[in-house]
Amino acid sequence: MRLTSSIEGALFGIPTGPVGAVLTDAKVVKRYRAQDVKTPLACLAQLAEKDLVRFKAGFTLADLLAQAQAQTDLAAAKAMQKAKAELFAMFNKPKVKLRA
Repeated sequence: MRLTSSIEGALFGIPTGPVGAVLTDAKVVKRYRAQDVKTPLACLAQLAEKDLVRFKAGFTLADLLAQAQAQTDLAAAKAMQKAKAELFAMFNKPKVKLRA
């Protein structure tokens, strides 16, 4: 799925912005309203409703929503961690030295 560059920034700038900033001991604490916090899929669905996003040929929002509903968030996270562990295991294999 390829999005226009302005939309890409909007998708990953989640949440959209802080409600207010509180200064405490030279530190800025950002507060977000609960209704402003969205998942990337929720932002994508919202942008698709306004026709602000284009999907690659063969991809639709309905397909993405069906894929998201296929498993729970926890199951998806566990599958991602397992795939990531397998990927990094390929990089960390000990090299065998050949003796001549």
